[in-house]
Amino acid sequence: MYEDEEGDFYIKDVLLIDDSNNAELAIFKEIFWNELMKALNELPENQRFVFIENEIEDKTLQKIAYETGDNTITIISC
Repeated sequence: MYEDEEGDFYIKDVLLIDDSNNAELAIFKEIFWNELMKALNELPENQRFVFIENEIEDKTLQKIAYETGDNTITIISC
């Protein structure tokens, strides 16, 4: 379990930690990414794209809408 100074847990932070000296963390990250990719592959292409852009690439829904030429409502409904 990882907590920041305020006691909040962010899985993204754990996934970005250097695991070169922590075999247990390396295994956890490998399993997590494999399972995430399997789950994402089950989504329709537009939902997968928006999830990756928003959650992994840290883009706002507004920025995704701007870049794709869609309106924000369309992006949200993905």
